[in-house]
Amino acid sequence: MFLKRFIAVIAVLFSVFTLSYALDLKGTTESSSIDSKILGHAFKYKVYLPAEYTSQKQFPVIYLLHGSNGNENSWDELLGTLDTLISCGEIPPFAAVVPCSGYSWWIDGREKYESAFINELMPLVEKKYNFSQYRETRIISGFSMGGYGALRYALVYPELFSGAILLSPALYDTLPPIDSSARETGNFGMPFDIVKWNTLNYPQALKKYRQQSSTVSLFIAAGDDDWHNPEGFEFNIEQQAVRAYGILCKENKIPGELRILNGGHDSGVWKPAFSEGLKYLGSIVSKEIKKLSSSPAIKTEVKIDKVWSFKAAGAINSSPAVGNDGTIYFGCDGKKIYALTPDGNKKWEYATDDAVYATPAIDNDGTVYFACWDGFLYAMNPDGTLKWKNNTGCGDSSPCIGVDGSIYIGSSDGKLICIDKNSTIKWQVQLGSIVTSSPITDTSMIFVTSEDNKFFAFSLDGQKIWQAELDSWITSSPSFYDENIVMAVSGSSLYVFEKSTGKVIKQIAVSGGRSSAVTDKNGNIYIGTREDKKLYAFNKNFEKIWDFATGARVYSTPLTVSGGLIMFGSRDKSFYCVDSFGNMIYELKTGGEVNSSPVMAEDGTLYIGSADSQLYAIRFTDASFQESLWPMFRGNKRRNGSTK
Repeated sequence: MFLKRFIAVIAVLFSVFTLSYALDLKGTTESSSIDSKILGHAFKYKVYLPAEYTSQKQFPVIYLLHGSNGNENSWDELLGTLDTLISCGEIPPFAAVVPCSGYSWWIDGREKYESAFINELMPLVEKKYNFSQYRETRIISGFSMGGYGALRYALVYPELFSGAILLSPALYDTLPPIDSSARETGNFGMPFDIVKWNTLNYPQALKKYRQQSSTVSLFIAAGDDDWHNPEGFEFNIEQQAVRAYGILCKENKIPGELRILNGGHDSGVWKPAFSEGLKYLGSIVSKEIKKLSSSPAIKTEVKIDKVWSFKAAGAINSSPAVGNDGTIYFGCDGKKIYALTPDGNKKWEYATDDAVYATPAIDNDGTVYFACWDGFLYAMNPDGTLKWKNNTGCGDSSPCIGVDGSIYIGSSDGKLICIDKNSTIKWQVQLGSIVTSSPITDTSMIFVTSEDNKFFAFSLDGQKIWQAELDSWITSSPSFYDENIVMAVSGSSLYVFEKSTGKVIKQIAVSGGRSSAVTDKNGNIYIGTREDKKLYAFNKNFEKIWDFATGARVYSTPLTVSGGLIMFGSRDKSFYCVDSFGNMIYELKTGGEVNSSPVMAEDGTLYIGSADSQLYAIRFTDASFQESLWPMFRGNKRRNGSTK
């Protein structure tokens, strides 16, 4: 009885100490839970928010996994270490999340805590607090049993985590000792299942890690006086830490550091080790933050020199194009196409027989080509006089201009048509159903899609090179990722193809893909979606890094510009500018849906149309389009759909 009372008193004193320690933090903590459908009960967690935290800015985040029979309060003392390093400026201002899982070993054992953590808690918490969703700014740590979980997650989910700090981790490259809670809790089977242990253990997870291209960095630490296992010194934590470091970092070249400190299996080791580990990974995260957002001043504040708008004869769903002399060209639903000067004055307008929804394309000689719903492809001289028009049956498809000046366009009766500069049809091929998608070209091939789920590659003389079947309809224009890769967005997926063969490199599920894909100079990809009304960002490994929610469908194709800015419109009547972390830094509310895709001129002025019949001009200080192959709709400001 005395022993029980003594333990109870110690527990109370410990909880009081923890509470008073938390109150000394410069940052703040919040305890909460999610209603986990996977677990069938509440999944508790604690969040640490640095003093600099604001929901308007995305912060890097570290997940902290407790040891056996721990809870969301188990890291309270070590949160002080995190808080101090942040306040001293030694590491970036990390947010932290401490989930509670008891004896789980952080796997899908007696309860599916791994699935609940990855699929429920992480996305819900990050959305709630607007944490950064880049893997480069997300790390994980754990002590004892939590160290086992942290290493497992880093190896199995390297698309989610860029680094891990392992403090006295309960790692065993073979089987755990007899007295390990891994054998006693039933998470690896009851009785203990050797096959399950081996399947989930880190040597097996390492095999999966080696099959992908993302890199994680590791910091491993243990005390030299940790528990001396009676079964033999080889089961001692410090021995296994050295063994794990050898396997992971020496044999398999994973970047990492190892520290053996004086001390046991407690905070006397964990506090200094955690501090050193945070400095190690913090420096890596800091470098990644600079890469992701090369201009923090632009990221936090957008300076606008001037804004003007021009009233057209009808809704502007057409995406504007900019000529070499700065002239802006666009069509409208009011059966007209316009040419404006950079200061918003009308140079000329031309009346057509139906709406102009498609995007104009400008040739090197200044000729402006555009499709109209009256079925004609128009060629206009730079002075606004008609050069010629050809009844190709086009409508939504925007023209593409080849290296020899040939014009490629899709038709409503399912054809890809090639026309020379004098309006003569050189060749045409039947694709399938309606072609609302706009073709693109490089120096040797043409790529186009049709609404009956087909994606084609043709030679410049109209010979089919390959054909791919997609999972659903496609209306958006294809785009180039680099010289060897082409992308297409269907109603259900983002497809990444090998350009020469049509082999699918990657298929990524998206909820109603609608806009075309664009890239930035870091190889990240951005697309807008129809069903879930979001802008999505994917990294160069084609892994999702964040999404930005709007109030309606996103048909507008994004524009990537210097400083890590991404700009696009939404059918919620707004034009948005977000930074490379997905933070909104500017919003222009218009009077109508924004289906138009933005374009930027050489002087940093952005142009975009709205269904309120206005063309808007917004000038961003020191902004210019990205140095990537495909930073905007149709590839460049002249919207010619070509890499040249």
